[in-house]
Amino acid sequence: MLRGHRYVYDLDDADFHDPKLTVRMERDVAEFVGVIAGSRYIARWCRQFQPNTRIVWTCARPIEVARPDHRDRAPTIVWAQSQPEGYPAEFEFVTGVMEALARRRKGVRLRLYGDGAPGESDHVARLEAAGVTVEWMPFMEYGAFVRSLCDMSVGLAPLRPQAAFSRGKSFGKILAYLDAGVPVIASDEVDNALLFESGSGVVSNDPEVWVAEIDRLLDAPEIRNEMSRKADRIYRQRLSVDVAVDLVEAFLLDCLDRESPSG
Repeated sequence: MLRGHRYVYDLDDADFHDPKLTVRMERDVAEFVGVIAGSRYIARWCRQFQPNTRIVWTCARPIEVARPDHRDRAPTIVWAQSQPEGYPAEFEFVTGVMEALARRRKGVRLRLYGDGAPGESDHVARLEAAGVTVEWMPFMEYGAFVRSLCDMSVGLAPLRPQAAFSRGKSFGKILAYLDAGVPVIASDEVDNALLFESGSGVVSNDPEVWVAEIDRLLDAPEIRNEMSRKADRIYRQRLSVDVAVDLVEAFLLDCLDRESPSG
């Protein structure tokens, strides 16, 4: 680092759980004039060493795509995690939810994304045995990925943070769902409960809630339309790049008035 300069740490993942990085990150966070943290979980860790820590959520610039009315969308559920077999706890949760949903209604369809060998997946075999039609989509660039979501009715965002690193994740694929106007059902982890206000999304760790809400939403395109409109307003007011720019600018200006702890 250059002496006489003030440094701000920008931390969006829980990399401090990596033993090879912990000591250095503790030192850097303490010596810098401030920290921008991507979530409450990351901010709590940083504030042990640097009280001047500000939360700025990971944001995106909304992609303007044609979003079909939900009355014109197929009743298909999507879990947009790339390579879902790499997330076994989440895939187990989704599989259990889909199995229960298939006992309630016929013709359940689930879209997954990846380039593996889906026919060899135990989870996929269970889904198909339960009567769920599994549709696979390949990897694609982000704009095409968002457009591919625009005919989906419900988007799943499970997170089972058994691993400490997972607790520091940001909104991930939720941003893509919001871009495509897909109503979100998310785990009550990270900052999801702070993002979604009443009627803009479903946040719960209870699989029975997931099953009931998916079942309800698939039969209610008008509710899905209203939910996606509310979520879009939140996206633009709280998760757009323009919002993040203003928050970061204000924080950096505040940091200019502070003395660096390292001198």
